[in-house]
Amino acid sequence: MYRNQQYVRLHIAGLSLIASLMLASCRPSASDQSQVTSTKSARTSLATNATVHHSNVDLQIKSWTEIEQQILAHQGKVVVVDFWSTWCIPCMREFPNLVDLQNTYGDQVHCISVCLDYDGFAEEPPESKRENVETFLKKVDGTTQNFLSSTKDLDVYQAIKIGAVPAVFVYDERGQLHSRFTDNTENKTGEKGFTYQTHVTPLVKKLLGKSVQTTVPES
Repeated sequence: MYRNQQYVRLHIAGLSLIASLMLASCRPSASDQSQVTSTKSARTSLATNATVHHSNVDLQIKSWTEIEQQILAHQGKVVVVDFWSTWCIPCMREFPNLVDLQNTYGDQVHCISVCLDYDGFAEEPPESKRENVETFLKKVDGTTQNFLSSTKDLDVYQAIKIGAVPAVFVYDERGQLHSRFTDNTENKTGEKGFTYQTHVTPLVKKLLGKSVQTTVPES
């Protein structure tokens, strides 16, 4: 019986030692804690920088009537209006070229994007589309004037006489609609359809004239 009691004591002592070693191995060292803190700080810094980087991106939810008024409010400049949607791959592929136009020609060209994601369903109001649209705009540094239409997409299609997006309208300096780039049946732009590089940007340059000067930021 004495031997059994002694065995039990030794067994308990052994288990206690093992438990202590396990706890010691799971507890982070000072260097580990420092590394975790450093990693968290880095992530916070990246998030802060991202917010600052996209601070100029703005999205307004407006009806098509209100958007039309904004389009016509920029006489004296060439106005480029890009109708697009986040489900439209060609739209998103070409969108950075709209941003480039705005950045390259400064105050001589005013670029407007009109997102037609809202399809009229009551359970998905225009505001529910905002996050997805803003995410894309931030990704491409879309500092153009951006609208999310609160008029459903099919009604806008009918109003501007297009069958689908992408579509780009170019207005001259008098505020007159000069050209429409839509589907191939209307513009005959080839099998791949229109692009900014081949169709839109050359037209904008032509409207601006040969004396176009790129805006240079003040030093």
